[in-house]
Amino acid sequence: MIIVCCCTAYIRNSLWSSPLTLWQDVVQKKPWSARAHNNLGNSYGLLNRWPEAITEYRQALALNRYNVEAYYNLGMCLEKVNLGNEAVYYYGIYCKDAPPTALKPIACERYDALSKNKK
Repeated sequence: MIIVCCCTAYIRNSLWSSPLTLWQDVVQKKPWSARAHNNLGNSYGLLNRWPEAITEYRQALALNRYNVEAYYNLGMCLEKVNLGNEAVYYYGIYCKDAPPTALKPIACERYDALSKNKK
């Protein structure tokens, strides 16, 4: 029994050795979880892997269109890949629907700046 527990712990610890592998494992086990996709997007973002992050944020929003955090994250990533016009849309939703948080002023500033550049 102890050997089985040790093997299980070893496998789990190797899967969860980084935030990326942890959230990849969670998404694999719960593909319907918007939170898991959002957090996997965050993990890709930390590694500057913007296309993968964008894919995960889009999936999070497809699963739960009320996930306001994913709107902000997607807007930020779209800016990173020079898609500011598209980022405006997602920042705008975040600014309208998000509760007052520390990120809301930042997102709304980005929304205003990008909206001016769009005109």
